[in-house]
Amino acid sequence: MFAIVALCCILLSSATPCNGQTTPNCLPSSSPLCDELTGRTINSTTTKVIVLIHGWNDGDYPNAYSGGAWASLVDALKTKLAGSDWSLVPYHWERGPLGASTGGVMQSLTDVTGYGHATTAAVRANNAQGPTLATLLNNQAPELKQVHFIAHSAGSWAARDAMSRLLNANANVICQMTLLDPFIPDAANLVGTPTGLSYATMNATATLATNSRIQQLENYCADDARVGPNCPDSFLGFGTLSTPGNDSAPCAPFAWRSDDENLRVDWGQTYTAYYLPIPGANEYYDCHRGPIQFYADTIKSSDGNSSSLGLGNFNIAAVGFNLADVGWKRSLFYKEQQLRATITGVSPPALPASSSPQLVTINGANFKLPGDPNASSLIFYDTANNPYPRTAINVTATSMQYYLTVGGSTGVWKVSVENGEVESCGLSHFFRIESLSALGELQL
Repeated sequence: MFAIVALCCILLSSATPCNGQTTPNCLPSSSPLCDELTGRTINSTTTKVIVLIHGWNDGDYPNAYSGGAWASLVDALKTKLAGSDWSLVPYHWERGPLGASTGGVMQSLTDVTGYGHATTAAVRANNAQGPTLATLLNNQAPELKQVHFIAHSAGSWAARDAMSRLLNANANVICQMTLLDPFIPDAANLVGTPTGLSYATMNATATLATNSRIQQLENYCADDARVGPNCPDSFLGFGTLSTPGNDSAPCAPFAWRSDDENLRVDWGQTYTAYYLPIPGANEYYDCHRGPIQFYADTIKSSDGNSSSLGLGNFNIAAVGFNLADVGWKRSLFYKEQQLRATITGVSPPALPASSSPQLVTINGANFKLPGDPNASSLIFYDTANNPYPRTAINVTATSMQYYLTVGGSTGVWKVSVENGEVESCGLSHFFRIESLSALGELQL
C-alpha cells in the first residue's frame, strides 16, 4: 500500500497570555524570552518571531504592554499569528537598574519636559538592553530564520542594536525593523551632552555590513502635537518633538534605502480639546503613542475590514499614502502568507508500484510560474521522510505536474510546494494498493 499526502501547516495552541498574568513574567534579568501565544519560552524549535520593545517608562508601569495602544497592538498580533508558526515576544525592560523607568515629566525642575529621563532610557536601551535581547534570542532560539522587531520611542535603540548583533551572530536570519515614533535624543539638542544616539546613527542602519539580510526598515512617526485625554504622553504638547528630526522639522525621514519606509501617520482635521482647536494638531494618531495605534489598526484592517476611527475614516487624498503598501502589509509575516501556496488535491488518487515514471498532478492555488522570483518547486518525501526536490512541469496558477518514479517503496508519501522558501499548506492524499489483500493495511 502506497500513499502520498500533502504537507500541511502545523497549528499552534490557542493564543493565551504568558501564564495568564497581566504583569511581566519573562523579565530579561530573571527569565527567558516568552511566547505570548503559547505561554512557553522560545527554544531551538522557534524559527520565526515578532519582538515588541516598549520605550521610556515615564509612569513606572509594571507592564508597558497591558493597556492603551500597546494592548491594542498585542491583541491584533495575537489574532493574526494564532495558528501560525510564528512566536510573539514582548520584551520587558520596564524596571530595574538598567530599565526604562528613569523618571517622568514634571518630576524635576531641571528636566520639566522629561527629555533627560527619556534620554537616559534610550542610552540604556542601546547600551544594555540591545545586547541582552540579542543574546537571549541567539541562545534560546539558535535556529531563527525570520525576526521582526517592532519598537517604540527609546526602545528603537534596543531594536537597532539587537538586530545588528543578531545578524552578526546568526548567518541565516533575516530581519525587519519597524520603528514607531522613534526617539532620537541628539536631534532635539535639549539635553546638552551628545549621546551618539543621533539621526546619523539611525541612518547608518541601512549600511550595516549585513544589510542584505535586513528585509525592511520602517519609520512610522507623528509630530506629537495633540494633547488631551487620549494622549496622556503629550503633556502640554511636549510629546517627543525629536521623533525623529528636530523641533523645526518633526518626523524628518531617515536616509535609508529606496525601498524602505518613512511615513508620517498623523492626519485629519484640526483636533479640538476641551472645545478649543489645537493649531497644528491632527485628529488621528497625532501623539507619541499614535503610531503604535496606527500600526495596530493596519493589522486589523489588513483583511479589508476596519472599525478604527483612524483607518475607518481613511481618506487617501487627505493622507497622501496608500494603505495597501504601508504598515502590516509590509511585514515579513504578511508577505509570507501572501506567498504561500495551498494544495487542495493530488491526482490520480492511487499509484501502482513501478520503476517507470508516472504522471502526478498537484492542484491548488497561488502556484508561481517559471521565471517568477519565487517560482514554485516540488518536494516529495518518501516513507522515511527523505526529501526529493523536483522541478515541476506544466505549471499554472492552480496546477502543476511531475513524472514520479516510486519504485517499490510502499507506504505513506508526502508532497509539498515551495514558493521561494515558503512551504505550502493543504490537506490531500493519494495512495496505492498493491493487491486486494493490502486493503486491510490502508493508511491515510
